[in-house]
Amino acid sequence: MAEKDFFSHDLGSVERLKDKVNFPSWLFHINVIFKSQSMYGMVTGTETLASSATADDKTAWKKKDAVAQRIILSTIDRKIMMHVLNCTSSADMYSKLCGIFEQDKALKKTDIMQQFFAYKYDHSIDMASNLSKLENLRYELQLLDKKIADEDMIGKILSILPTSYNTFMTAWNLKPAAERKYSELVPFLIKEDNLSNNASGSSSTENVAFHTKNKNKYNNQKEAKSIPTMQNL
Repeated sequence: MAEKDFFSHDLGSVERLKDKVNFPSWLFHINVIFKSQSMYGMVTGTETLASSATADDKTAWKKKDAVAQRIILSTIDRKIMMHVLNCTSSADMYSKLCGIFEQDKALKKTDIMQQFFAYKYDHSIDMASNLSKLENLRYELQLLDKKIADEDMIGKILSILPTSYNTFMTAWNLKPAAERKYSELVPFLIKEDNLSNNASGSSSTENVAFHTKNKNKYNNQKEAKSIPTMQNL
């Protein structure tokens, strides 16, 4: 991909670093970009220019470093730039930004973990939305280097299910361990929720039809009684 297209397309999709809130997301995306451009080692400082490097090697290194600096500057908010104005390399910029924003990383991780473990089923939304909320919290923790295993996700989901899912839980626990996978649980629950909603909707429709039919029957009988017959004339 041409450099112009790279900066307009790839970097255009990265949310600019604004504060500690979106720092984990920015860092994740920027690291992926650096790895795709073989710059990750240079930017993180794990790869340095060898003392025996030739003049051509040094020129190539400086050019690569300049591109890495441009990537950083193109993905941070203007107010954040003041923190890197005195930096002389991409590694300096990267280290400075991580030093500023990662100090709140532990606190944020703790806060999101508390949200995850305290989450309770929200009856105002459907099953898919509840599962999405948990998955989003899991993703945020992953950005903060805290991985939630599939087994823990399964345990959390089962713990918040309404009592109406007791039969489902029994059937799930009877399945062989090899089949009790997170990738299987989510679609099963969504399907179960859809079936339950459809059944409730069908039952509600039948009840409305039943009461409407009886009401019409009652009104017809009432009207029939009020019509005078030949004997009454």
